[in-house]
Amino acid sequence: PLPSFPHIHMFPPFAFSHSAILSCQALRLGIALLEGGNAQTQESFFQFFKGGDTTRFFKRIQDKMANSKLDMKNDEDSMSDKLASENSCMQAILRFLQLLCENHNSKLQNYLRFQSNNKTSFNLVLQTIKYIDYGIAMAINDQNVPNVIQVGHRCSIPFALPLAFPPSFFSPSSLSSLFLMFHVLGAANLTEYCQGPCVANQDTVASHESTG
Repeated sequence: PLPSFPHIHMFPPFAFSHSAILSCQALRLGIALLEGGNAQTQESFFQFFKGGDTTRFFKRIQDKMANSKLDMKNDEDSMSDKLASENSCMQAILRFLQLLCENHNSKLQNYLRFQSNNKTSFNLVLQTIKYIDYGIAMAINDQNVPNVIQVGHRCSIPFALPLAFPPSFFSPSSLSSLFLMFHVLGAANLTEYCQGPCVANQDTVASHESTG
């Protein structure tokens, strides 16, 4: 079994390096260490977050979500290399946040919503909802209803979804279907954010007004 992350303090600068490859690899390392509900690693991350001002770390996550939405808008008619890279990075971010909260980790569920020790707090629960909402709104149109239905039928195991589709499904002509699938994956985060239950996170989800 993997040990708990021995160098938590190194994670944020590497995870959000200017190198997209390094960023994604660092996030995947965090994912591997958290996989399966590793409570010791969850606690290590929580203690790191609480141990100083990690405003920059959380701001970068929020900025990544915002920038990814802009990339979706700018590239909605073609599968550009930049968009593919952003999707890969966003999938890693969402999976990392999900695993932080796995097994009803109430401390991290609440911390992702409100970082009391930081100069500025970023509500990543709300940002995740907005990100998912935006992607689904972009994905659904009159031409792709069959693909929307197909995605919906295959979403019972959200993070296994990529295995359920052939590579041809993600061609430029079906880019909106990729948006929808990817944001259905993000919906798994909301489950982990709210289970327990975490009433404050449930209230955040319930009070959000969809823009779709």
